[in-house]
Amino acid sequence: MSLSILIVDDAPIVLKGLKAFLEQLGCQVVTASGGAEALIAVGRTSFDIIFLDCLLCGEDGLAVARDIRNTTGHNTAVRIIGMRPTSRDISAEKCVRAGMNDSIEKLADADLYEAALRRWAPDSSG
Repeated sequence: MSLSILIVDDAPIVLKGLKAFLEQLGCQVVTASGGAEALIAVGRTSFDIIFLDCLLCGEDGLAVARDIRNTTGHNTAVRIIGMRPTSRDISAEKCVRAGMNDSIEKLADADLYEAALRRWAPDSSG
């Protein structure tokens, strides 16, 4: 699976683990530790999918999703998959309203991440 992926999360362990997993699947992965860094990456590189933490430290991941949707250029139609924390009240519906295509629980099994990736890959019917 040769996809270009951006992971946005403020937890280094999540960035490292998810990056390693996606690279094993054949993806090219860029990481960002916050919204500002993500917007810079989106401005520089075309991505197939963005995995975006819905609750970044000191930032609203939903607002970051809206900011990405409001950018111009090659990432206007990028697929955004929100990573929802299990301990907060961030619903899948809120993620969609913010401009995300889908969301999964942040601490979900790797199988759920892979399923979301396959569901939203550009060549799928997503």
